[in-house]
Amino acid sequence: MNVNHRKRVEFSKQTRYLIAQRAGYRCSFPGCGRLTIGPSTYIDKASCIGIAAHIYSAAPSGPRGSGGLSPEELKSPENAIWLCGNHASLIDKHRGEEYPPDKLHSYKALHEAHIAYELSGIPTPFGWIDSIKIKSSPLFFGSVKIGLAKMTLIIGKSGSGKTALCEWLAGSINAQYMERWATIPSGRSRVHVDVDYHYPEPHSTSVSFRSVDHPEYKLDDKLTVVPIAPLRVVFPQKLKFRYNKKPNDLKLFSEALNLHPYEILALCEDMATNGSDYVSEASFEDSDDGCVMHATIKRDGPSFSLPFYMLSDSERVRVLIELGILAAHRYSVMNPTLLILDSKFWRLDTNWLRDYAALLGSPKWNFQTIATLGPRAVNFNDVKWNGWKIIQLNGIPPNVDINTMMSVTE
Repeated sequence: MNVNHRKRVEFSKQTRYLIAQRAGYRCSFPGCGRLTIGPSTYIDKASCIGIAAHIYSAAPSGPRGSGGLSPEELKSPENAIWLCGNHASLIDKHRGEEYPPDKLHSYKALHEAHIAYELSGIPTPFGWIDSIKIKSSPLFFGSVKIGLAKMTLIIGKSGSGKTALCEWLAGSINAQYMERWATIPSGRSRVHVDVDYHYPEPHSTSVSFRSVDHPEYKLDDKLTVVPIAPLRVVFPQKLKFRYNKKPNDLKLFSEALNLHPYEILALCEDMATNGSDYVSEASFEDSDDGCVMHATIKRDGPSFSLPFYMLSDSERVRVLIELGILAAHRYSVMNPTLLILDSKFWRLDTNWLRDYAALLGSPKWNFQTIATLGPRAVNFNDVKWNGWKIIQLNGIPPNVDINTMMSVTE
């Protein structure tokens, strides 16, 4: 069917009912949470003011377009978000340009995660890191604002600033990630970034180098001296694995994840319940020969429990990343949390992103993810990512441009 001649696609009654239930009959828009169901004036009826709004457009010429989805996909529950009437109208203004599909998918997933926690008896505030605004930097041209989705993929050549963006986001929360930006080449602008977030009201935290010695932090434009925003970041670093020394795998993971060894042990116990199908178990064994991790890895069907030093490089990275995912999951119970996966430290590719898209995009995981890739690692014709917002870095410092390329869903 020619998309220009297709009719408006509506959700079924069953789909509207399902989306409303998954949202707890509350508006999914950040900071709203308005209850949308209650008693009617009639004793035998209920009144519902919520709307199952389309993420991709119900009509060919509607806001946000059809995203190349079929009519069946457009009327599926994956394309619906539950909103109050006010916010259902708001997201469609100006052809939906302020609320692209990746943002609405993120709102939906994080709201459902919030409802799931509340259902389990753990009340948690809605947390969401909305954007990073680069006011000045030694790398990028002018001032630019980057909106963050639940899953954001940054693509660029080596040296284009992928790791810098990751460090500035992490540095707005933890000063240790700003260390290499204290000094810059002569003639370049110093780093000054703002990070906007909801918790549950909108706030902004700022980090800049006005002093030669240390970064300056602000919260909502008020000087705080040190970072105090209630945000968390999990930023796995390179595993410094050494074959010629007595192993201490517990220390290895502690340093790579910037976590105490006790926390690593606790996350390994958590993996037995919440781990993926790929890495199902991890534990440590102390002996005279050192402290060695044993991990249960799935290899083309069956699972094998192997010492860490016997795993391939890609398998070691999987174990590290999955412990990072579990850490982000636990932090996100009470704080807006960002998991950063920078390809500077490992070889990530589109196969990895495809494998993990469903996991990281699931409402089960109440945190946001940023991943980076080089342009040669991306095959857009071969892979679709459910909910990934794609940012392209073009050029070389100090004149790198930042463009939002696309957002696609399966």
